[in-house]
Amino acid sequence: SCYKKRTIHIVALNPTTGLPYGGLAYSVISSTTKPFSEGENVKEVTAGVLDANGEAYVEVKLKNKSYSVIVGEPTNTCYSKQKQIYFGKNDWDKDYIFEFAPCAYLKENISNIACEGVTDVMVFFQSTQVNSFTPNIPWQFDGCTGFAAIQYSKVPTGKYYFKWVVTRSTGTTTFYDTITLSENEYRTYNLNY
Repeated sequence: SCYKKRTIHIVALNPTTGLPYGGLAYSVISSTTKPFSEGENVKEVTAGVLDANGEAYVEVKLKNKSYSVIVGEPTNTCYSKQKQIYFGKNDWDKDYIFEFAPCAYLKENISNIACEGVTDVMVFFQSTQVNSFTPNIPWQFDGCTGFAAIQYSKVPTGKYYFKWVVTRSTGTTTFYDTITLSENEYRTYNLNY
């Protein structure tokens, strides 16, 4: 009874569109470590369903324990920023935001259609809207080589950012392109350089 009830704000949205995910189940879990290496005592404090705006304001009596918020993943998800967010009794005054992006399908074909010879080099970089800050390992193509995907890859929706640097005997040129993939869309991206 000496612990005050605090309100936490839970949000679920699609980061590529900004639209909310209403109707997802959530739960708030508390945990304490038992003495003498007996493990952990885990308890569901409260549970519910996010409203049509993909939100819930939940009152929790915070004690000297560890807490976490879990939101159930929507169907057809190819990206989730996190599935569980941890907090302590002093961290309650925050928005606990869960991001989920649905799936699309992408096939990439790369061709050196203006090859000048074996000294051609093309370096290809790709990043996406939902993980554009993740380090990107570039693909390198030497000479007249290319790449043709056999099948579609299941990928998150949203914007895809492409950059390719072509070095030939006549000089170096840098190109950029952006595409947007919608939910369940099948797209073939042909890069001819």
